[in-house]
Order: sequence, then C-alpha cells, then structure tokens
Amino acid sequence: MGLNAIKLYGMCDGVLDSSNICGAPPPGCALSPVSVDGVRRFLDFAYKHRVFVLLSNRDFRGNVDAFAHMARTYGAHPAVAGAILYDESLDMPNFNAAAKALHEGFAQALGKDPATTPVESVGRIITTAAHGQVLQADFQEKYGEFVNVWGWDPYARLDERYDGHHGRKPTMITENGINGGYPGGCRDDCSTWDCTPCEKFASPWKSYMKWLETSHTAGFFTFEWTSENWKGSWDACKETRSRSDGNFDEGNYGMFQIDDSDNLIAKSIGGGDTFESVFSQYGNRGPVHGGFRGWL
Repeated sequence: MGLNAIKLYGMCDGVLDSSNICGAPPPGCALSPVSVDGVRRFLDFAYKHRVFVLLSNRDFRGNVDAFAHMARTYGAHPAVAGAILYDESLDMPNFNAAAKALHEGFAQALGKDPATTPVESVGRIITTAAHGQVLQADFQEKYGEFVNVWGWDPYARLDERYDGHHGRKPTMITENGINGGYPGGCRDDCSTWDCTPCEKFASPWKSYMKWLETSHTAGFFTFEWTSENWKGSWDACKETRSRSDGNFDEGNYGMFQIDDSDNLIAKSIGGGDTFESVFSQYGNRGPVHGGFRGWL
C-alpha cells in the first residue's frame, strides 16, 4: 500500500520503562515484559519488510538519559529512521538537553563525531510530535538546534499557510486522523445511534489523500494502523470488537480492525473501497516536493 514507516509514541525495554507508560502486563494477559532484545527483534522484523521506525520517549522523569540510551542502543539499526522528542506533551525544561542527547547518541552510534557533525548530517531524523507551537519562528529558534525535522499532530485539514512553508527545516505530519485529517473513529458493525459508520469517512478520506499528493509536507503518519479497542477501558489484554455500541473515543481510529479471532480486517468505506485501498493509491505514487521516501 506504499506505507514505509511507522512511529511510536513511547517505548518499553526494561531501561526506558520509568520514562514511559510501562509495567507488568495485567493479570491474565499472555504477554511478557518488553526487553532490549525484544525491541531489536521488532526492528529486525521491520527491516526485513522494509519499514522505517521512528522511536519515541515520553516526558516523564529521567527522559534525557532515556533518549541517550535509545540513540546509543538502537541508533545504528538500519530500520531506525530516527526518534521523536516526546508525544505532544513536551518537556520544555529538558527539551534541548534531550535533543542534544539524541544528536550525540545517533552520531556516536553511526561512527561520527558529534562535535563536528551538524544535526542535518547526523544520519537520523530528530523530530517532534507536537502541536501548533512548532510552527512559531521563536519556538524553532529556541528549540531547534538539535532538531532536523519538525513534526506535528494538527488533526485538521491544512491550507497553504501551514503547508510546509513555516520554517527553515522540513515539516511532517506525525499524526492525523482517518476522518479527512480530523479526529474521529468509526466501525463497520454499527447497531446503535452513537456509532459512526466508516462509510461517513469515505469522502473526507479520499479528499485528504488527494490533498497529500500536492502537499509540501516531508512525510505523513495516519492515526492509526489498527483500532485499539482496549482504549475503551475494556479488556486491555486483547484487541477485539467485543461490543458494537459507541466509538470508544480513540479506540476505533484505525484503518484496520481486529476481529474476535485476531484477524486483521480492512475497514470498508463503501463502493468497494477501504481506507487501505485509498491510501494505496496515494502511497504508491512516490514522493512529491522532496518528501522522505524509499529505503535509504
């Protein structure tokens, strides 16, 4: 379908746990705690299938050391495209130190001298997943020394004012929804009045993919690949469509859904189309306006 990258919004590996939302799996879950080796196996799988990964860390205590560990431990892996500084909730007092830790860690992991390697030449993306503050020139001046790409989660349809022309560095959309860029979830099995059928998203989704063909953004991530029904406070051990009522807020934001037998199902938007098929028409056209693309 032309997809070549995924982003994380936090990581666990036994070292990063205190600065993310980690912990032992709930009782009854057939899961094991994440380890450094487990992350490396995940990256090996991504590399095998030619998918880039943007690592990430949250804004909890110890995050500067966590970013240093992340870059040092995983930065040389060929599947790692780079890292995201926080997930919307930015730790401004530690932002520059965390960005510097990524720059130094990535440079060292790739055999480069951080003191003589500009951030644009470090070989890995150092970005954000922020809100509109990244569009402000004074923000970019104050916090951009060790950032080489600005990333933001607009959750809105954009226009030429915000279409990649708001800074000296590339800008990419690090989250936007399946509702034509706006937030909103849908289901294919609606049986109640408060459930939104996915067919309602057909027109805005197609329009949004069309807009991306000429957008000056350097990259785009949709939120999200698979509906996470566990966000509706039901069974956190299993992602299933166990109830047919409601949208569970973020629980049904996915391009795909998981059925009760753990099968991956592309959500239909009517007329023989799915979110996946429409995305494929956009994704397989190749890069425009110098956007990030391909396997480097």
